Amino acid sequence: MDKKKLQNLIAASARRKSADLCITNAHILDVFNKEWFGADLLISEGHIAGFAPPGEGKA
Repeated sequence: MDKKKLQNLIAASARRKSADLCITNAHILDVFNKEWFGADLLISEGHIAGFAPPGEGKA
């Protein structure tokens, strides 16, 4: 991954920049705590950039 793509990915994960894709109301499995939770899934530069509280993700 080049420097520019990494900068875009970090900016999207910090929510300083809109993600390329936002999947709203996703059900995410936390494999460490063995729990499901609802969130908006943020995708940027073809990678998962992070999660946002339901309804707060931007693309």
